[in-house]
Amino acid sequence: MKYSAIIAIKLQSIILRLAISFLASIIAALPFAAQEVTGGRIAIIDPDPAIPEFSQKIIAEIRPSFRVIDTDTALTAFNAAHPDNPYNLTGADARRIADAIGCNFLVLLRTGLQPRQGVGRPAYVESFAAVFFVDGRSGRLRQFLLLSNEAGESKQASSLLSGRAKEIAAAAKQIFASPDISPLPEFPELPAADLPENKIFRPPVPYKRIKPDYPLTAYLYSIQATVEIEADIDAEGRVGATSIVRWAGFGLDEAVEDVVRKMNWRPAYRDGRPLATRILLRYNFRKPAKDEEP
Repeated sequence: MKYSAIIAIKLQSIILRLAISFLASIIAALPFAAQEVTGGRIAIIDPDPAIPEFSQKIIAEIRPSFRVIDTDTALTAFNAAHPDNPYNLTGADARRIADAIGCNFLVLLRTGLQPRQGVGRPAYVESFAAVFFVDGRSGRLRQFLLLSNEAGESKQASSLLSGRAKEIAAAAKQIFASPDISPLPEFPELPAADLPENKIFRPPVPYKRIKPDYPLTAYLYSIQATVEIEADIDAEGRVGATSIVRWAGFGLDEAVEDVVRKMNWRPAYRDGRPLATRILLRYNFRKPAKDEEP
């Protein structure tokens, strides 16, 4: 009798181990556990999806590398922030939204289908996706990508774009692999205007103002946006570190950076002496009229 009890206990132990092993194999086969997730928490957001399957395929491709926030939860938190333009955020806006969602990274999508008329070719449909890779901790736009496909009709154009979801997943993994480090070092703040030491202060100004170009890419997609940049101007009027603090993509950020560095600056002065300062510049862009140069 005692011997039989020992055998029964051993059989129960073997059965339990087999059951645990079986459950573990089932869990390992589930999509969310297929691979080790090491990339942090990410939200894929398409505020106005023209091609819904594109974001769905990105999520499927990106899930093995990141912890993907539920789409409805992320979009609800995003819309609750009431951004004036979801693709033209300030760094502070992006940080606040990422904090509300509970993610480290944001991938904002702007998808669309538009008819095009080619020169010497039949009309066609373009499917496009503007992709904003945003670091939720710094609020900065880490990279902007524009994908575009052409086809004879909308369904085919949409399918071609959705087939490129792997490119976005691979880009996100590469872009967010390294931490975002702000290019601007710590900078002493200027005294308040009502303090005695700031009675005689002249801010830095360019000797000649230059208007930034409106890029062809922005022209093709009728982009209207505001770009803000912080720039350090040293005591000799040289431009040092810069940082885009309100971004727009479509080549507009680069156009602003380029024009700020092209201008010759008169440094700031206090009591007749030059000093280094940090300034905030704002540039508003709109699509030029047909009779204007893009």
